[in-house]
Amino acid sequence: MEQLRVKDILRMVQTLQHNGMDFDDIMELPIYLGSDDELNAIHTGWFINLVDTANKEDEDLVTMINDDHHNRKLEKKGILIS
Repeated sequence: MEQLRVKDILRMVQTLQHNGMDFDDIMELPIYLGSDDELNAIHTGWFINLVDTANKEDEDLVTMINDDHHNRKLEKKGILIS
């Protein structure tokens, strides 16, 4: 399975618009996160952050992402929803 990318989210927005959903309503949709591939739990998303391996302030987040064996290694930049 490919990792979710921003383009996938944008495609979903386009599909919802194509199916008649108003853009403003789409922009107000809440975000939930599955805890793992098996969807053993679902969590509410509170924050979205850009994580950059070149940013010293993101060092702890990069380490957490890369130390978790369920994640693909963050090479440069990524989006973290927590």
